Amino acid sequence: MSASLRIAPLPPTDPWLTLQEAAAEVRLDSETLRRAIVQGRLRAARANGTSGPYRIRRSWLDAYLEHAATGGPWPAPPSRAR
Repeated sequence: MSASLRIAPLPPTDPWLTLQEAAAEVRLDSETLRRAIVQGRLRAARANGTSGPYRIRRSWLDAYLEHAATGGPWPAPPSRAR
C-alpha cells in the first residue's frame, strides 16, 4: 500500500505583484508607481505582452525604493521600439 504524499510548493522568493499590490505594500498611490514605470524608474512587465496589466517583481520594487531613498540620478528610460 503506497501512500501518496503531497508537498506544498514553497512560496516564491521573488514574487510577482500587481500594481495595486505593490502600491499597497509601499503605501503609495498606484498612479505614482505607474508614472515611475512609464518614466523608466521602476521596472515592470506586462502580463499580456504590451496591453496587459503591469506586474512587478518584489526585487524590482525594492531596488526602486532603495534608489529613491539614496538619491542620485535616475537611469535613462528605455527607448521604445516603433
